[in-house]
Parts: sequence; C-alpha cells; structure tokens
Amino acid sequence: MPSNLARLVSIGFIKIGAWHLEDSIIKPRIDKHGTSTGFLYAFVSDPAVLYIGKSTQTIRKRMYQYQRPGSSQRTNIRVSSQIASLLQTRRSVDIYIFIDTEGLEHKGIKVNLAAGLEDNLISEIQPGWNIMSKKHTKPKNKSATPAKPISVIVVDDISETRKRIIEKFTSYGDISIVGEARNGSDAVDLFRKYNPDVVIMDTHMPEMDGISATEAIIRINPKAIVIIFSIHDDPDFIRRAHRAGASYYCIIPDLDALLSFFLSFFAI
Repeated sequence: MPSNLARLVSIGFIKIGAWHLEDSIIKPRIDKHGTSTGFLYAFVSDPAVLYIGKSTQTIRKRMYQYQRPGSSQRTNIRVSSQIASLLQTRRSVDIYIFIDTEGLEHKGIKVNLAAGLEDNLISEIQPGWNIMSKKHTKPKNKSATPAKPISVIVVDDISETRKRIIEKFTSYGDISIVGEARNGSDAVDLFRKYNPDVVIMDTHMPEMDGISATEAIIRINPKAIVIIFSIHDDPDFIRRAHRAGASYYCIIPDLDALLSFFLSFFAI
C-alpha cells in the first residue's frame, strides 16, 4: 500500500521547500512557486503527512503566518509550535503544494479543484495535526450535552506563576484545574490521584525536575499528555524532554502565549 505522501505526489503535490530553525524561530525555505496563489499545501515529515491546508494568499505570505502567528491565530500558533517541536528533535518538516492547473469549469463557472480536494484528503489521510484540532471540540448544537471540561494539573515551583496560570486557564469553562504542584514529585502523586487529561509542567524545579516527572508520569500512563513549558531553548534539553515522553515542549515568552497554545491545541 502506498504511503500517504506517495498518494499526495500521485495527484500532483510537489515539494517546494522545507522548514528550518534559526535562533529558535521556525523559518520556511521556499525554493519555487513562492508567489503562487490558490493552492493546497501539506507539511510532511517523511513519510508522515502531518497537516493539510489551503490558501488564496501567496505561498510566502501564508508560510510567514506560521513563522510569526498573531495572538488570535490559534491554529497557526498550534501548528507553528508543532513544527518547532519536530525540528528541535532534528526531524525534517517539508513543504508540499498542489496547484490547480486543470482549469475545470462547471456550466461556465471555474471550479477551485484545490479547495474541493482539501476536505476529502483530510478525511481519507487524517493528518495528525488536522485531526488533533477536532478533539474536545464544543458541540455545535447548543441543546447538546456540553463536552466534559479538560482536566489539568499545573506544575511550577513558583507559587505566583501557578496562581497566574490557574487564573488565566479557569477563565475558560472548558478547562478544569484539578490540582497544582510545586515540584515533579508532587506532580506524579497528583497524576496518580486524578489521572488528568493534561499536565502543564515547568522544567527546572526542586526535588524532581520536569523531565524526570514526565518520565514517571508516562510510565504510569503512556498516553498521558504532558506539555512542558519553558523560556529555555537549549536543544539538548528539548530532546531530553521529548525522549521522556513530553507531548510538546513549548518555548513560551509569557503566559498569554502558553494559554493561546493550549486553546488552539484543544480547539477551544
């Protein structure tokens, strides 16, 4: 059975560049078609197709929005962080595009083949970063039963930081803070007690650091979601975090950015 990447190539996707890190910032290298518009694009870490999207902007402008996402662009923030996480572990993230060259029409009206293909490709291939955003989505029918709040444990050795995180996160009804801890050892105990959906973990703490705590939590539940946040961008430390089982290592300049990443991750 051909890989999902081979399927994309077979219908006309071509590689036009790749993402790379420069001073801890993701940047696109666009080798061709930089000014093309009206296209489908895919982010690929061979052979996995990670994300599929479409745009009417130029390729360079659309990629820049992942490089420098605005504070309200939740999907861009989430995907940007996911690209960075892969690059930090020295995995490649290539950029593929599909440009409609068929010029199809229906009763004299031009058909946008790229736009028409997007939903079907996402449905059939189920790229991880597209599908992830659909988890925990609020029901569209207001009379439907509300989704269960996302349970969270906050771990940081600075009490003021924990307080600020909890205040920001509890302003959203879809998030429930079930516990807080000042070190990794306490975090592991709380995880055993509450089995939360997510652990938000600082890195440097007394008694047990964030990486050691992540390893212990993953031993308890290999499917646990641990988001490690830090202002530090040491590549070796980031690789250690991923090897420990952290779902994401977020280089976060402030708590607003951490909250934006969380909300976009769970499509709240």
